[in-house]
Amino acid sequence: MTFDLNTCIKVSPVVCGLIVMLTVWGYRALKSKPVTVEDMFVVGITGSSFPSGVLFIFAAFDSSMLVKVSEAPVYIGIAGCAVLYITGKTVREKTKA
Repeated sequence: MTFDLNTCIKVSPVVCGLIVMLTVWGYRALKSKPVTVEDMFVVGITGSSFPSGVLFIFAAFDSSMLVKVSEAPVYIGIAGCAVLYITGKTVREKTKA
């Protein structure tokens, strides 16, 4: 198994999402804070979107990188969902009375 750009982009969102989720869960458990499914969902989405975000930043300067990723539309869609969710959550929190 070779680790080219395509393979790294397929594996790294899962790895980053799990690392961030386990880190937040462990921190909250040590501080005796409650862990909700919504918190873990947001943390998991954020962590798994990190590698795609890095790829998109690099692709802004070198568009040939995006062509090398076979399933780029899927990652663009996931990143878009994450941005929409975070935007909606921020608006909801800021408009609470």
